Amino acid sequence: MIAFALLAAAFAIGLTGYGFGLVAMGILPYAMTVADSNALVAVLGLVVILIAFVPRVREVRVRILLPLLIGALAGVPLGVFVLVRLDERLLRVLLGAAILLALAGSLYGSRRAARGGVADQTGDESADPGALPRDGTGRVPTRERRGRRGAGALLVALIGVVSGSFGGAFSVSGPPVVIYFNEIFSDKSAIKAHLVAYFSFIMALRMPFLFAAGVYDRALLEMILFGLPVVLIGLWIGTRLHDRLPSAVVRRIIQVLLAVSATLLIAGA
Repeated sequence: MIAFALLAAAFAIGLTGYGFGLVAMGILPYAMTVADSNALVAVLGLVVILIAFVPRVREVRVRILLPLLIGALAGVPLGVFVLVRLDERLLRVLLGAAILLALAGSLYGSRRAARGGVADQTGDESADPGALPRDGTGRVPTRERRGRRGAGALLVALIGVVSGSFGGAFSVSGPPVVIYFNEIFSDKSAIKAHLVAYFSFIMALRMPFLFAAGVYDRALLEMILFGLPVVLIGLWIGTRLHDRLPSAVVRRIIQVLLAVSATLLIAGA
């Protein structure tokens, strides 16, 4: 079950760009605790996200990310605090609710992509890049719709707190920042770069807190070593099939399965 969850999560993100944490956390709690699932996703998800982040590091604007990151510094430890202290049954209910909320954010992003050719939840490129205007360097120029002046740095930091809390507790930090980046950017490449950078920060930030909380033990560290080749294989297969399978159809199937899984997590608690 654990191998299947990790393989499916890595395959999904390689094929569609859709969230590794969402898919993994929708399946892993059937085989291990929510806390152990989160800790496993934190390490292996960081590996996957960094692979995606390195080619896009130059596209990231630090001043756009900074208020979110400051908020996440408070939100992630808060989420981990909740994770290690709440009853497992309550955690499963909250995880199911978080997955449903993330799916709602994904559907919002998909509708935005259909209307304007922007990225969805984790920056999946759902429109033809050739249809977007390009500058003299051949890159897609970024157009900010609203920056910190429009939303307010304090409000953006609050988004970071909320997103970081979900990430720290359940590895599901997408919805608030997905909506935010879709509102301030029109360029899908910029959305993807900033989402990947933000998720990398969240995953790296929560690992020390999970270690300090005693979540990582010998058995879990062995599971990480077991899961590493699994996620790399899944990512490789998904990437190879990216241009051969209809990613929009696969994305919808994943969304339906996650909705069912989240409902069962809530009902079974």
